[in-house]
Amino acid sequence: MPAMPYQTLFTAASSYTDRLILNAGFDAQRVSPQHAHALAQHMQEILIASSKADQQPNVQMC
Repeated sequence: MPAMPYQTLFTAASSYTDRLILNAGFDAQRVSPQHAHALAQHMQEILIASSKADQQPNVQMC
């Protein structure tokens, strides 16, 4: 799902087979793919730290 014009980065969260799935879309006019990936990686790190789970969330860039 692409980001809306006023959104720099958009993240949709869902679950599938007891796993958290994050789909992140970004505005390539305002954010480089490298920066968007770094933001998604940071979200993943926060979620892992918060959950204290040993299974990592699945973060996919759209």
